[in-house]
Amino acid sequence: MSRMDWHWRKVLARGAIDRPVIFGFAANAWQILAAPISLLLIAKFLTPAIQGYYFTFGSVLALSVFAEMGLGRVVIQFASHEWASVSLGPDGEISGDAGARSRLASLFKFSSLWYSAVGVTVAGGIGLAGYVFFSWNPHPEVVWVWPWFSLCFLTGVDLYLSNFTFMLEGCNQLSQVYFYQFIRRIVTSSVLWLVLFLGGNLWIAPAALVAAILWTLIYLGVRYRAFLSQLLFFPITSKLSWGKDLWPMQWRIAVSWISGYFAFSLFTPVIFHYWGPVEAGRIGMTWKLASTLMMGATAVIIPKGPQFGILIAKKAYQALDKLFYKTVVSATLIALAGSSAVFLLVFVLYRYHYPLASRMLGPLPTAFFLMAAVLMQVSIAQSTYLRAYRKEPFMVLSVAAGALIALSTWALGSRYGCTAVAAGYLAVTALFSVPCGALIWRRCRKAWNVPGGLNDPAEIQPAYP
Repeated sequence: MSRMDWHWRKVLARGAIDRPVIFGFAANAWQILAAPISLLLIAKFLTPAIQGYYFTFGSVLALSVFAEMGLGRVVIQFASHEWASVSLGPDGEISGDAGARSRLASLFKFSSLWYSAVGVTVAGGIGLAGYVFFSWNPHPEVVWVWPWFSLCFLTGVDLYLSNFTFMLEGCNQLSQVYFYQFIRRIVTSSVLWLVLFLGGNLWIAPAALVAAILWTLIYLGVRYRAFLSQLLFFPITSKLSWGKDLWPMQWRIAVSWISGYFAFSLFTPVIFHYWGPVEAGRIGMTWKLASTLMMGATAVIIPKGPQFGILIAKKAYQALDKLFYKTVVSATLIALAGSSAVFLLVFVLYRYHYPLASRMLGPLPTAFFLMAAVLMQVSIAQSTYLRAYRKEPFMVLSVAAGALIALSTWALGSRYGCTAVAAGYLAVTALFSVPCGALIWRRCRKAWNVPGGLNDPAEIQPAYP
């Protein structure tokens, strides 16, 4: 290894940057780079009304969280704890403790059944609910019915397949999972752009999802067919109980994620209902930029979840804290740099009156959304850290924050419009969510990170502010 290679490896290690993070960051970096291109093409090829329907489709489909109920996060955390006792050989064979392998197999079989039900619920239930919502005040020039039902069906299929990647992520196959996601995002963006060029209008989302599903099937079938087959047919001698083991964590995550729907996915539907599809398209485009940036920065955080779980299973609390602090600093700096770039872009577009400026919100509401995205990196890192204990101590906070954001979005958005919605979101994030989240993290960490003193996290009740 050359001296320069050694130097760069040391720099990356100090920032908690490893191969999974690099692939995860590449996937999110592509999304960050592709988002402006997608938004530019959407503004060019879609009318303002169709743009509003496009972004509102995504917000309504986020109702799938009510069916999924956070099981994916539970699968990742429980699989990571079992994976501490097993490993994957170069031939794809799972080796190690037989009990842990059996519990992994039982977890995989249960989650497969669960996500089958989720797919059916999304395809049918959310499809019907969305039809009712969009039928209240339909735009005469927008053909939306069949694109909507097609998108719901394909989303149901994609959610079922996501079960497999959750299991792989929990089994510490992070480099491969994030490589898969990197290619998936390239494929979906490319197809979306092509269909936009061809005049596909609202069919762009179903077409992109078809491409994503095909890539998922190809990748899982080629790379992990043997791995998944072993889990499917492994004899169950020791299993995880959904009611005793999974549900105590899952229902708390479900409540937190459902609260997240009201916190992050109501902006566009509320504006759509009170101000019409054109204004919904503007806030939808701006929120897409901010949320893409927020998720891009979490590429440093999310891959660390299984590693946190493995360190906790080994009671390596000092190493756990060291990794956490590196991770949260890196994610915050990335979010800050990205927010500055996005704000500068929006400012220039408005300052020189580019046509694209009319399709998004102005600099002030954009700044509100971006500041909240930076602050959220701290809370996301803290929740990832604590959930690695297979607990959900952020539930009460998530419910309260979701309720406050939903209330402010409805009260301010229905009367004053998009800028007020963004201001309300930032106020709740800065004055309530982040301070209370830091207090919860500090109390739980102090109670749980006691070497030799934590035998069962379920025995410890988290302290809430």
